[in-house]
Amino acid sequence: GEGPKRRPNFFLAYRLRSPALHAGAAAVQAALVEREARLEPLLTPVAKLHLTLFVMHLEREEVPLARECLRSQAHVLREELGADTVARFRGLDTFSRRVLFAAVEDGAAVERMAAAARRLHGAFAEAGFRGMERFRFEPHATLLKPRARSGKCSITPELLEGLDPLVAGLEERVEEVDLLDMRRSAEDGYYHAEAGLRLAAGEWGAEGEQNLTA
Repeated sequence: GEGPKRRPNFFLAYRLRSPALHAGAAAVQAALVEREARLEPLLTPVAKLHLTLFVMHLEREEVPLARECLRSQAHVLREELGADTVARFRGLDTFSRRVLFAAVEDGAAVERMAAAARRLHGAFAEAGFRGMERFRFEPHATLLKPRARSGKCSITPELLEGLDPLVAGLEERVEEVDLLDMRRSAEDGYYHAEAGLRLAAGEWGAEGEQNLTA
């Protein structure tokens, strides 16, 4: 056994930057709060929109190793994602009426994203990082989720009525994968990234090793 279960504190994610998706997500959230004001504290800031690949537990001294592990995997994204993997959102969905998310349409793009995520998960598992569950890629962009002590909240079909079109059909080109700290935020409101791989000028590489335009 591993001794006490270590709670995940880091994760790998595809970042979602599309202005149209951010605007659609914000419009969904505004409409929800107008319908049910109690939901406001449960909203996930739009600046944090992402699709999780997998979670892990890192001790502070393991962070540099995890950085190196991600940086060494640019070839995986080159091979699996290339320069033209575009995720398309199909609308809103929930997990057990408790977590609300923008759902990604099934298809070739998701298969490619899952294949890349599976290979990265394998690389991190092989490197010996802990707190990683069995691999399961379920791409969802969280818009609202219960917090500790937030009480019962049920996201009913009535609450969501008419909101699907705000995100349905929106697209996001996959061009950024980061190692993120769950507990820290960056200045732009996203999670603090310890390392990242980016698609720039049609080529995947570690951030800082290319001339990247923000």
